[in-house]
Amino acid sequence: MLATTAPPVPTAPRWRGVAVVLVLHGLVLWGWSMASRSREVVVQVDTPALVMIQVAAKSSAVPKVAVPAKPGSRPLPPVVPIRMPPAPPAAAISEALASTATPAPAPAVSAASAVPVLVAAASAASAANPAPRLTRAPQPLPGNPLPVYPEAAREDGLEGRVAMWVEVQADGLVGEVRWAQTSGTRLLDQAARDAVRRWRFAPALQAGEPVAGRLLLTLQFRLQGPVSWLAQAEASL
Repeated sequence: MLATTAPPVPTAPRWRGVAVVLVLHGLVLWGWSMASRSREVVVQVDTPALVMIQVAAKSSAVPKVAVPAKPGSRPLPPVVPIRMPPAPPAAAISEALASTATPAPAPAVSAASAVPVLVAAASAASAANPAPRLTRAPQPLPGNPLPVYPEAAREDGLEGRVAMWVEVQADGLVGEVRWAQTSGTRLLDQAARDAVRRWRFAPALQAGEPVAGRLLLTLQFRLQGPVSWLAQAEASL
């Protein structure tokens, strides 16, 4: 028969090691549970703080900052409201339009019917107030230079007669000169006019007083003789 041996009985130090291991595991589990609880507490505590900060930021008013004016700039004038006058009543407007209305035009008078009236009025005025007659017509003084015959016209064999209305002022000087008849040659016409403008006259007389008058002066240019002239008073025409 074989002899049986009993299992060895554990000793006290081995049980103590198992107990230490269990205690360590328990401490680790307890620490992990405590750490998870502390995280939840932090999340729960931090969230209201964030909410409060956001609300405070929304409710806070933005302070107004005064912008300093630039040196040398002028302040803007205050805004003054414009008050419009009240509109006039409709009756006043109607009266104003009626007062400024264009008057009716006068009836048109034809030129044919107006001419006889003007002629008759002029004739009646001249008959009522006749113009005083001159006691003496203006006369050229002796020694007035004759026009110089233009050499170009003489070489071309040009002749002609020039007639001019000459206004003689009260002092005997020549005023306005107007053509009555031209010679057809510009050189002869200019020579006659330039010479007559330098002439001197005895002025016309009216009641013994010198007055302005007019006469017709005719000059004849001929190749075979000197220039001749003829003066005719306006009253004798």
